[in-house]
Amino acid sequence: MLENSDDLSILNSVINLGSAFRRQIIAEGVETVDHGIMLLHLGCELGQGYCISRPIPANELFGWASNWQSDPAWIGRAPLHRDSYPLLYAGIEHRTWIVTLENFLKGEGEVPPTMNHDKCHFGNWLHTNGETYFSMSNLVNIRSIHEQVHILAKELLGLKKDGRIEEVITRINELHNLRDYLLELINGAESSLRHRDI
Repeated sequence: MLENSDDLSILNSVINLGSAFRRQIIAEGVETVDHGIMLLHLGCELGQGYCISRPIPANELFGWASNWQSDPAWIGRAPLHRDSYPLLYAGIEHRTWIVTLENFLKGEGEVPPTMNHDKCHFGNWLHTNGETYFSMSNLVNIRSIHEQVHILAKELLGLKKDGRIEEVITRINELHNLRDYLLELINGAESSLRHRDI
């Protein structure tokens, strides 16, 4: 759900269906803090998975329950307004692009993603919808970071082509840093939508 917009759509539909039938929704397989954040954004407040606890013996359950605390990143997270969903999906599309590129660079994928920053899913979405969701200064910043991601990606592809795989692997962290910064900017816009109508 963090890297595939179709999976996210299925999850969102299941949560909405359960809510429509007034059922308590419990997410299974919450493996990371980010999974928990996404579930909270979608309105699912209960979960089970390794991020919450590894399996424990039954006689330790009450001690664990009395000492367990929610991850600080989950505290105060409210469901996103429907107007924010396009931003959520845009972020997932960017994550997907990064994962596809990383898999190709590591030899685990057959083809790289679209390398034109205006033609990839996120770039296309940004061109069409950016002014609706971002202030002009944020939009300029987001476009700049997105272009930097593509510039770095082309450098890494060049290194791979030259057989400099170790250098590619060590520089993938640069790609992650740019991804995370871009997602922070998108998340900031999600927060602002809670306080205004678009």
